[in-house]
Amino acid sequence: MNKKASNKNVYYPVFLNIRGKRCAVIGGGKVALRKVKRLLECGADVTVISPRPRLEITGLFAKRAIRLIQREYKLQDLEKAAIVIACTDDKKLNRKVAGEAKKRKLLVNVADDPESSDFIIPSSFRRGGLTVAVSTSGVSPALARKIRTKLQKSFGEEYASLLSLVGEVRS
Repeated sequence: MNKKASNKNVYYPVFLNIRGKRCAVIGGGKVALRKVKRLLECGADVTVISPRPRLEITGLFAKRAIRLIQREYKLQDLEKAAIVIACTDDKKLNRKVAGEAKKRKLLVNVADDPESSDFIIPSSFRRGGLTVAVSTSGVSPALARKIRTKLQKSFGEEYASLLSLVGEVRS
């Protein structure tokens, strides 16, 4: 392995089954909303902690899709969490959340800070049961999005039908 590559994190690609697992999202802004929506798509039990959540987040709470704790973050907010996502606009708070999560041996993602994260969230899309994920190991999320967009155009909705058919034949 060359020295330059060894200085960067090398991530193990994995898809986690988080259905029914408690996921704590610290933050209530645009990034938090994006993370919450993806967690809900996967069936996670989502709790958002934010003193001033976006209207869309309070709407999800009103629909009983998530739990919402409308106050500043406290250490106890990590209790029973399987995964923690820190995505406030306060980098110091995000690092504090990451440190406390790691002490509890919880998997933590800090938006825009791969060095403080146990995992990163790739740019991805779904076509039925097909999931395509692209990562630049946190170096350039913009490039990952650009590549994902190109792949999305190559893999249309017909792949959902194809996968469904292949699944039936395989059974």
